[in-house]
Amino acid sequence: MDFNRPISILDTETTGFLAAPRPGSGDEADRIIELGVVKLPQGRASPAEARTHYQQYTHPEREIPQSAVDVHGLRLGDVIRLSEGRRFVDVVDDFLAFVSGTTLVAHNASFDVSFLNAELARCNKILGEERYGKIDDYVDGVFDSLRYANVCRPGKQNNLNALCLHYSVDTSGREFHGALLDCELLAEVFIRMTGEERRVALSPNAGRERFASRLAPTPLVRPSEAALPVIRASGAERDAHERLMARISQSSESTPGWPSP
Repeated sequence: MDFNRPISILDTETTGFLAAPRPGSGDEADRIIELGVVKLPQGRASPAEARTHYQQYTHPEREIPQSAVDVHGLRLGDVIRLSEGRRFVDVVDDFLAFVSGTTLVAHNASFDVSFLNAELARCNKILGEERYGKIDDYVDGVFDSLRYANVCRPGKQNNLNALCLHYSVDTSGREFHGALLDCELLAEVFIRMTGEERRVALSPNAGRERFASRLAPTPLVRPSEAALPVIRASGAERDAHERLMARISQSSESTPGWPSP
């Protein structure tokens, strides 16, 4: 990914986790209730004053379960009021115009992409024509910041809260999840995370610094190089050996086939 090209940091809030239920399952599809985008017109190098924002609430046309309310704090009445009754189909053109031609960055991007594609397909059904494709048709690629974080910090917890803590991003104003607020936080994390990895990558000793602690070699001592001790039998041990050889010789009625020391 070219971090200097225009980037749109995206987050969605939804009624749940099920973007597209299996046909015949009887499950009700979950819906997007908030879209949030922070655009970085010059990529990660964009100054704060150059950023532009998009936020839109959308009527989900279904109830919002309490489990989802516990995450984002939005009840159906709140969303209807904030959206002024607008559905996704009513705002889709403005949203696509805002993100068009940029690289879409999202944390656990497959989740947001699946919901956007489900909403775009629903728009086609409502309009009775195949007007909209998939989100990939409008943007210059999708970048999953969670997958990137998992590569940068293997074995660590890499949700947004954990990354904000690791990269010293202030989350004091975050009581609930909110699409635009989470985008602002992710934008800061993304800039710091990609900047840190770029500095490591440009270091002349990057490979050695990154892997030395994990792959420190164990010195191999060849037998020919080792100082092997020579242990000689004492006088008492030699006498005991001679007596043992004599007993063996008498028992076998033959001379042993090995030399005495």
